[in-house]
Amino acid sequence: MHPNLSNILMLRMELEEPGGFRGENVSMPQNKFHFEDKKRKFLLFIITIFIALYAINYFLFSAPFEHPRGTKFTISSGMTISEAGEYLKKHDIIRSPIAFKALVYIIGGRSGVIAGSYFIENPVSVARIAMMVTTNGYGIKMYKVTIPEGLSNKQIGDLLEKNLDNFDKAKFLKLAKDKEGYLFPDSYFFEPDSTPEKVIQMMNDNFKERIKLINIDLAFFNKPLKDVIIMASILEEEARTENTRRMIADILWRRIEKGMPLQVDASFVYLLGKGSAELTLDELKMDSPYNTYKYKGLPPGPITNPGLASILAATKPLRNKYWFYLSDKEGNMHYAVTFEEHKANKAKYID
Repeated sequence: MHPNLSNILMLRMELEEPGGFRGENVSMPQNKFHFEDKKRKFLLFIITIFIALYAINYFLFSAPFEHPRGTKFTISSGMTISEAGEYLKKHDIIRSPIAFKALVYIIGGRSGVIAGSYFIENPVSVARIAMMVTTNGYGIKMYKVTIPEGLSNKQIGDLLEKNLDNFDKAKFLKLAKDKEGYLFPDSYFFEPDSTPEKVIQMMNDNFKERIKLINIDLAFFNKPLKDVIIMASILEEEARTENTRRMIADILWRRIEKGMPLQVDASFVYLLGKGSAELTLDELKMDSPYNTYKYKGLPPGPITNPGLASILAATKPLRNKYWFYLSDKEGNMHYAVTFEEHKANKAKYID
């Protein structure tokens, strides 16, 4: 064989061997590419985990840099979880209202946040804040006081004096004089030494929040809020069910339109602390703008602090043909078109 041809054949065989030059030249770049790709993916995974852990720590387990020390915050009655989250964010107590809302649902379900005052000595995480406001972890001794619907300011003052330490009832009545009807009946958490100013503010703020729920009804009814609250305060005393409240609301609004006196005994409970059965003829003649037998139209102000159901009933009178009503000893309501029918009902169910 020709020497040159022999050399060429040998070189070709070496190149075609598995470990030869040609095989190494093809496989090495592929292995290197796969290694670099895995390395990049691993680094990306590590970076993603680091960012996720940082975000979790930032939003859930660390307090805002501006978080005030030794601070007290208040969750008002009726405040929703979202409203509480925005309030806490505004006051630099948490970073994320969304994280707060999620944690409240996880810890307390849909029961919401618990109204009251909370004290934080040092900055804490949103997780801790969520735990506090869903499990009663105040850090401050609080007294729960339930204000029933239909109490006057005087009756509320009596209740607060009984339940709070050294509560100044006289000052409360003086400051709340213009707030009769606008102190919303609800369950409140008060600090033992709550001042009359703070109590009035909490209850009136609650009223403003709750009344927003029926803004559409108020606008549609097209009467001043003051008139609606006065009527609702009367309905709170005159009836106990939604249907009877709405029936009586229609009767009383129509009496006002016709220039008839309301002639409701509930105003005497406010004036004298007496119900219908205790009133004398002389008392029915007393000269007071709250005497609805003597003066036509609504009284000058509310006679109780009504609940939302009575306020709503005042805006949704149930149309009927009656002009008179009375409640028997069992609380059943009896209606009449004429005064003669009304006297007959009185003889039958009252006398």
